[in-house]
Amino acid sequence: MNITGSWAIDTEMANRSVGLAGAALESSVTVSCRPAQRQGTGNFKDVRAAIEERVREEVELLYKLGFRGADLLTACFGQAVSEFGKYERVEKVDGSEVTVAELLELARESAFNALLKGFAGDDYTKFSIGWLQLHGFGEADFDDAAKFSRVGLTLDVQDLIAKHLFISKGNKFNLASSAERLAADANLGKRTNSSLIDGVHRAMQAYKGGNRTNLLKAISECGPDGEHPFWRVLTSLAEVLPPDSEDRKLTKELLAIKDNVLHDARQVGQPTATQTQMGFDA
Repeated sequence: MNITGSWAIDTEMANRSVGLAGAALESSVTVSCRPAQRQGTGNFKDVRAAIEERVREEVELLYKLGFRGADLLTACFGQAVSEFGKYERVEKVDGSEVTVAELLELARESAFNALLKGFAGDDYTKFSIGWLQLHGFGEADFDDAAKFSRVGLTLDVQDLIAKHLFISKGNKFNLASSAERLAADANLGKRTNSSLIDGVHRAMQAYKGGNRTNLLKAISECGPDGEHPFWRVLTSLAEVLPPDSEDRKLTKELLAIKDNVLHDARQVGQPTATQTQMGFDA
């Protein structure tokens, strides 16, 4: 048989008596299959392109339907399998066979990239946006965190903890809010090698603190013009942050005053007339 589709389905009510009394199944994955009709050998380059396109379409559909977390990634596997299941085997250029595990990892990576919609920022920022779309600020197991950090990225869990993006509680992990990150690192977003998400979180907390000087300085250093990736990250966060979170409120309010703060931030650091006369503008 060849898998042709898969869907994650919530099969039980959250307030059912069995679920309230103890552990019970929350959701399951339904898989559709048809008799396999495998023919010949597939070229990995062609199969990869087909999987990426198929998964992209599936992610867009499932995300609109409310799928999140591991359910969304798992539901994409059926579409990926349906592509490479057409062949007896799939080979790379050197003739080596591509394993099913590699193809499933490709499906997971394709789903992650589809979620980011071509965002070309640094890995820490890509991870943050992708994780928020799948898990929000909810907890996840170490295995989920480790696998997710390796999908299309060059990070590991310890990198994310060191950057104060992850908060660990035993074997559970959740993404840190902008307030939690600033509390852990007073110089967040101020270093020359700061990631985009660092600068955005710095600006969000400067706005929250009500100190306009700090806010304008953060904007002038992290997002000095309207086309800067800083604003794309802020816009993405406004879409994926949990609706009831303080960070969502901060992103929305900061975006609402974008033109105003950009105008005022351009004045930050510019030499005064007296400084110019004294030759301090060089």
